[in-house]
Amino acid sequence: MVLSILLLLLLWKADTVDRHMTAWNHPALLESRDSPYGRVTVTRLAGQVAVFENDSLAFETEGTEAEYFSHLSALQHPAPRHVLILGSGMEGTLKEVLKHAPKRVDYVELNPVMVDLVSRYLPGDFQESLTESNVNVIFADPRKFLQESKSYDLILAGMPEPTSGQTNRFYTQEFFEQCAARLNPGGILSFRLRSAENIWTQPLAHRTTSIYRALKAVFPEIVVLPGTTNIITASHNPLPHTPDILINRLQDRKLKTRLMTAAYISYLYTNDRYFEIAERLKRGSAPPNTDVRPVCYQYTFTIWLSKFFPRIAARDPSSLLGEKLVTPKTKWILWIGLPLLFLVCRLWPACRRVFLVGVAGFIGMVLETVLILQYQVKHGVLFQDIGLLLMSFMGGLALGSIAINGIMAVPAGKRGRRPTRWWGVGLAVGFSLLCAAVVATIRTGAFSGLFPIALFLTSAGFLVAGVFAYASLYQIGDQKKVVSPLYSADLFGGCLGSLLSSLLFIPLTGLDVSMEWMLLLAVASILLV
Repeated sequence: MVLSILLLLLLWKADTVDRHMTAWNHPALLESRDSPYGRVTVTRLAGQVAVFENDSLAFETEGTEAEYFSHLSALQHPAPRHVLILGSGMEGTLKEVLKHAPKRVDYVELNPVMVDLVSRYLPGDFQESLTESNVNVIFADPRKFLQESKSYDLILAGMPEPTSGQTNRFYTQEFFEQCAARLNPGGILSFRLRSAENIWTQPLAHRTTSIYRALKAVFPEIVVLPGTTNIITASHNPLPHTPDILINRLQDRKLKTRLMTAAYISYLYTNDRYFEIAERLKRGSAPPNTDVRPVCYQYTFTIWLSKFFPRIAARDPSSLLGEKLVTPKTKWILWIGLPLLFLVCRLWPACRRVFLVGVAGFIGMVLETVLILQYQVKHGVLFQDIGLLLMSFMGGLALGSIAINGIMAVPAGKRGRRPTRWWGVGLAVGFSLLCAAVVATIRTGAFSGLFPIALFLTSAGFLVAGVFAYASLYQIGDQKKVVSPLYSADLFGGCLGSLLSSLLFIPLTGLDVSMEWMLLLAVASILLV
């Protein structure tokens, strides 16, 4: 009772408690608020406003990042009259772009909570840029907005780094194709990508190359200006490859800047890194980053892990495994090896049950991972819908357990069991059909809404629990004797499926090929029934 009273008091003062706990990480805290896309936190210290998303720094107001990005992009166009800014407008990109006197600027922001919360704490000139007469602030998912937007002379994609499913979708070939469709003749797409000033490790080089190759598949002309942050511009028309044109435009437009000077522009276009990186990206062999094959996941993970294990920075997992995993020889080994393995398992009933449940858990977890990523790729929003998606899978587990148990359990007072082997075959066939349907969904982009994905997840959960119930009931007198090994097999299969799908299968082979492998595994599992 005492603990309950204390809990109620804490709930009554939840906002105060939350603020004090947030201030542990952010001593100069101004305000923090949750949104459908994560938590937004604003701090101010010595006049500098810093904005964090999920405790990661999004931007601050005293740096030159926005100036660097905006002017190096806008100066490459002779007269950017219509400009589209996708994200990053409040960090100063919008303020700097307005110095080029555009006729119209559309600023698309994914998170309305971000604008509402942060704008009140920004410096005066930042706030004024949001209310200019030629500025339209639009709250929408950038990729959905591009489907029906107007055409532009310059598109600035100031999205966060491709470190997750939500942000990687702004660095794929499909996104670049959407941008290309909305550019006027001679229009330019520009985005930035964090890098290293001097030494590129293999994962960093391959990540940059994968994005470059995705861009090159859409735009024939690409310029990369190197630095700790690379500015990458692309167009269907020739772009300036010398500093003279940009310097003349800088002087003609009479821009007042801190960093962007004629000497600095000349340095960017004439230093050895400019030519070295251009040549290195042309020779690069990393696969292009796409919605279906998000290779940036693998490289981002490797870059992060190399901070703790530096030797990893000298290796490229895709070169060691990626090509070998999708060769015809590998496919033949799988097509022949899996059936043989499962046929051998049939000789021992206990082994057979454990393998069947482990395979079901493995396929179920890969299905869950792929479906959630597919939803995020198409819609961007995951934070506010993840509960419903996970609940769909869990609900399917409950339904599958209840349904198969109700069908196969022996009624009270009766002897014997019904012939139920065909129920096992039906569940394995169901897995195969579900995997085939998911492959078709990924490749066509159809049925990727919240309801279809939730239905797929429910079906996956139903089949996983159904296989578990079948294996624990078929020709079993005392269910207690087999539940422990089967439960262990289910957990092991699910754990293995989660790790391999997120770290190996999806980054190296893509969403669709990963599901093709699961289709093969599901078909072969019929031999275990």
